[in-house]
Amino acid sequence: MCYKTYCISGLFFHNMMYFYLMTIRASLQRPDTFVFLYFSVNIGLCL
Repeated sequence: MCYKTYCISGLFFHNMMYFYLMTIRASLQRPDTFVFLYFSVNIGLCL
């Protein structure tokens, strides 16, 4: 149950992280880095 709670609350966190990482991606011009960071956070919250 705890893990599911983290995933649900993580959705709000992802909304903020998405725009934050998009800003980093625009600065670095590295889409692969953006995808790696985003999915790393996603997996970290849901494991």
